[in-house]
Amino acid sequence: MLVLGVTGQSGAGKGAFCDLLRQKGIHCLDTDKTARQVVEPGTECLGVLVSHFGKDILLDDGSMDRKKVASIVFSDKKELEFLTKTTHKYIIEKMKEWLFERELEGDKIVVIDAPQLFDAGADLYCNFKLCVLADKNIRARRIMERDGLTLEQAMARIDSQNGDEYFKERCDYTVYNNGDLGKLSKTADKIYRELMEKKEYFDDIQ
Repeated sequence: MLVLGVTGQSGAGKGAFCDLLRQKGIHCLDTDKTARQVVEPGTECLGVLVSHFGKDILLDDGSMDRKKVASIVFSDKKELEFLTKTTHKYIIEKMKEWLFERELEGDKIVVIDAPQLFDAGADLYCNFKLCVLADKNIRARRIMERDGLTLEQAMARIDSQNGDEYFKERCDYTVYNNGDLGKLSKTADKIYRELMEKKEYFDDIQ
């Protein structure tokens, strides 16, 4: 089974690219959803975070107060490192379980959609890495529309993230998504065909 890791900056349009691959029958793991699952009430990960940060990070229903946690970690680098190291551990465990299940099901290609592909160490489980990039002004507009932020807030988020070169240096494929869906679709088709030709990753292909 071939594993493609897809990453990129906020607002670059990773989701649109992964949706095109899903239309081809490829299963994609959205690690943003996984990150929310690992801190659901009753999970071991949430228990570790509560032991460290205190019960004040819980809402009345037992779920994690994300705004409270954010207010703690974004003003303290060490606390942020603890949060990411802890959650990444459990995200990777879930990811490995998912990969095992997909291999049992006989998938030939699967995708790990991970904004923090390299930071979490998920790239170590990928045969190939692909980054989706877009111009800053386009990313800012998407972030503003999606998250209801001001231009200043959107640009602050963009400036806090790794630049294009960081991703291009680490990835086998670079895809630009500045809004032309037709062009993006053709790029997805091309990459899909290239991956399907890598027969050495498919035990059942003659």
